[in-house]
Amino acid sequence: MKPQTKFFHPLSANAALNISSKVIQMCSEKKAAHMGGALSITDFLSVYYSFFYDDIVTSLYYSKGHACTSLYAALAHFNFFDSKELESYSENGSIFTSHVSHHVPGVELSTGSLGHALPVASGVSYAKKIAKSNHVSCIILSDGELNEGSNWEALLFIAHHQLPCTIVIDYNKLQSFGKTNEVLDLEPLSKKFEAFNLECIVVDGHNHSEIFEALSSPNNSPRVIILNTIKAHPLKYAMNTLESHYYPPTEDQLIEGLKDIQEHYERHICK
Repeated sequence: MKPQTKFFHPLSANAALNISSKVIQMCSEKKAAHMGGALSITDFLSVYYSFFYDDIVTSLYYSKGHACTSLYAALAHFNFFDSKELESYSENGSIFTSHVSHHVPGVELSTGSLGHALPVASGVSYAKKIAKSNHVSCIILSDGELNEGSNWEALLFIAHHQLPCTIVIDYNKLQSFGKTNEVLDLEPLSKKFEAFNLECIVVDGHNHSEIFEALSSPNNSPRVIILNTIKAHPLKYAMNTLESHYYPPTEDQLIEGLKDIQEHYERHICK
């Protein structure tokens, strides 16, 4: 079911509204960090789980594990578990740890130590290829995570063996210590992937139709999808700020943020 409007489909728009709202609620209630990076990937997760999880992509490796709230909220929205279970997020003994845990239903791999998920996924994909399986891995990485050399080793391996991997880069251009082009410049990023003989698609990471089209393209060989995103999107007070990487919303900011999210997505939802 292809998105019918230029930017959104009601199904994925509703998912993004609920997931984004849950992210800022969790961060506010638990005084948790990494809200900005969680929000920048919400639109991709909404499209991915709305249209592709059962049909095309059989496993998701969420490498940017520090931004766990968006994945947890997405899995709850798509009924991997009851959303009430998220009330225990970050508490002692909870499976919903502050970095992604494989104990959570729907999670393939515990992550948070950056640069690990892509090598693991490449090994799984290689084994599946040997077994002549139709398995396809989708791996979500942050942009700052590309500072880790293990990712580039895995990309060499994936390209050489032509493994069925969809590698997604959340390119919000802010990492823990500043702008990516100032900390360790990644540009020209798409040309780097192409130099590895990998197909590279660049899209607006908040445009559901562009995300849908990118995921719908033939996937007989490895590909990279670069999502041009905005950290903390669509919160007006926090978008494109380094502070959103660390500080949870205050009570007033939570109210303001929920309003921003509602206004941004509700016009795309069929009543």
